[in-house]
Amino acid sequence: MSRGAREPHDCFDQPTPWVLHVGMVITVEPGCYFIDALLNPALEHPNLSKFLKKEELDRFKNFGGVRIESDVVVTSNGSRNLTNVPRQTWEIEAVMAGEPWPLKQKQLPNGLA
Repeated sequence: MSRGAREPHDCFDQPTPWVLHVGMVITVEPGCYFIDALLNPALEHPNLSKFLKKEELDRFKNFGGVRIESDVVVTSNGSRNLTNVPRQTWEIEAVMAGEPWPLKQKQLPNGLA
């Protein structure tokens, strides 16, 4: 849905220069990537390394990463998510097994009605 260049925001201490208006559509793109050039210095850093488990990171070294995108419209009282795709593991597994999306109420696991 992008009409312009992506703007990476990895500087959370700096405010965004944009004002969001009703009707604008934005993409929310949380992601998790396993990038050696970023992980290796963190693994060697005395303060950061205590938050990382090298053995676990090594399991995912060749995976690359994942990004879960949502397109969101700005409303007068907040926002509305326009993206309707499976997010929960059980939803993804059901769709991958051939179930139609969205799942019908009777297909929900116990306790998730």
